[in-house]
Amino acid sequence: MADAQTISVLLQARDNASAAIGRVAESGNKLATGFMRHRKTIATAATAIGASIVGIATVAVKSSMDQQVGIRQLDTALKSVGTSYLAQKDAIEKVIEAQQRKTNYGDEEQRQVLLKLVGVLKDEEKALMALPAVLDAAAFSGKSAGSVVETLSKFLAGLANNSEATGVKVDALATFQERLAAITAVVSGQAEAAADPLIQLKNRMGDVAQVLGDILLPIIEKMLPKLESFARKTIEWAEDNK
Repeated sequence: MADAQTISVLLQARDNASAAIGRVAESGNKLATGFMRHRKTIATAATAIGASIVGIATVAVKSSMDQQVGIRQLDTALKSVGTSYLAQKDAIEKVIEAQQRKTNYGDEEQRQVLLKLVGVLKDEEKALMALPAVLDAAAFSGKSAGSVVETLSKFLAGLANNSEATGVKVDALATFQERLAAITAVVSGQAEAAADPLIQLKNRMGDVAQVLGDILLPIIEKMLPKLESFARKTIEWAEDNK
């Protein structure tokens, strides 16, 4: 039979355990009460987090897809003059990267300008030579590069003798090199002078999104059904817990 001291110790242990269990139960009740009180906030936060993840992935994949479309269009134009994007990739991307580093013009915008130049000049080397001049002329005139290339490409090709964007006029017999030199003499360095660090940062962030999209695209294509289901269930859960 246990002595009085042992019984006292056991009783004390029982009381301590009961108190601890009571505190745990009380904490659990407070947590449950707090969850019920803030369930709308929690539901909103969960929805926002899910939407943010899906949103970032969507933007990245869309950016990657847009870039691929631009490259395919440029490739088609290059094939029409006897070459291809793959064959000219190193030369093209070297010029584009150099311009993006010092101007406000991102890679996708430059590829669209180059696409137009190739289509009008019918020569990929001339098109690459003319690309910086078009960007300078756009900055000089305050117009978009897409707008300027429409008229300047014709001027460089000899289809027009007046450049609306720069005010340059040449003789009808002027060669491509002479026309390009005349434009360059007026607008050289304008695109770099107009460079805006915030626009350049935006362009770089776009590049990051493209790289992320390149990684995610094959995965997203396989996971689209599951992602769609997750998004739908998240919305339904949030609606049920309003």
